[in-house]
Amino acid sequence: MAACGARGSAADDGRQPGGSAGAAHARGEAAGRGHDPARRPHRDDNPLTRSASTPALARLPNRPVGSGDATDGGHGRTDGYRSGVPPRPRLPRLPQLTPPHDARRGYAQHEVLDELRRLILEGNLPPGTGMPLGELAREFGTSAIPVRESLQTLIGEGLIEHKPNLGYRVTQLTAAELRELYLVRERLESTALLAAVPRATAADHRAARESHDRMERAVLTENAVAYHRETREFHLALVRPSGMPRLVHMLEYAWNITEPVQPMVHVTTADRVVLHADHRRQLDAFLARDAEALLAATAQHHAHMTGVLDQLPTTSGLLAADSDAVKDI
Repeated sequence: MAACGARGSAADDGRQPGGSAGAAHARGEAAGRGHDPARRPHRDDNPLTRSASTPALARLPNRPVGSGDATDGGHGRTDGYRSGVPPRPRLPRLPQLTPPHDARRGYAQHEVLDELRRLILEGNLPPGTGMPLGELAREFGTSAIPVRESLQTLIGEGLIEHKPNLGYRVTQLTAAELRELYLVRERLESTALLAAVPRATAADHRAARESHDRMERAVLTENAVAYHRETREFHLALVRPSGMPRLVHMLEYAWNITEPVQPMVHVTTADRVVLHADHRRQLDAFLARDAEALLAATAQHHAHMTGVLDQLPTTSGLLAADSDAVKDI
């Protein structure tokens, strides 16, 4: 008791060895709460002041290993959920990027835009692929600013969408939206073809034949990716002579939105043979300047494509569920 009294007296008048009255008072309060800093390491629960050496996962006890923060841009998220926020898809490994025009200065903003658009249209970034700013900036060796500006432009083109808690990702259409866009494409294409037939020059005919030849080689070599790419070029070769650049631009816009799905890649060999026969009839009518036969062949081709679209898988992630429909295409 005397010892306790002596310690209490020393604490009261500040005569604690090795410290001031304020420090002694603080230690006395800590001891009263059962957290004596001299005997037990203090765990700081304040996220603003905790030690940077504390392991990240230890600071998030309810966070599954491998998951990421809701604002981490997709880094590290796999199958973990935190506070009900779904995981963001990671950026897949990209193919070789087209080098920048000026290697010393690196990628300009318009080059980042062109390269991202190319990767999407060629099927390297499938529907629903996450497009985290940080990862993309590292891929291009730029800051996040040109990447963000490019993604905003691609949103306007319908190739990218932005969703709360998920960030940017490649647009994922529903089956109904995909069919709708093919209907739009058919109407625009038919109108352009009607104008293109009488205006086509010998050079236009040659371009159409060469495009068809490349498609045929893709069929013979069973190169589905090349066939998908050359199919687009063939259809555009038929409409470019129309003299209606705005209509052709609208057709390309609608076509681009459907490109990430890569429908021609997913068709069976038998269906590809049928579709290629349609292209042969379209080419023959175009070269013969027979607008009526060309429109009939085009209508038949789109009917066959509708059947192909109905066979696309709806549970593989290629298409979105109807409840996830993109509202602002």
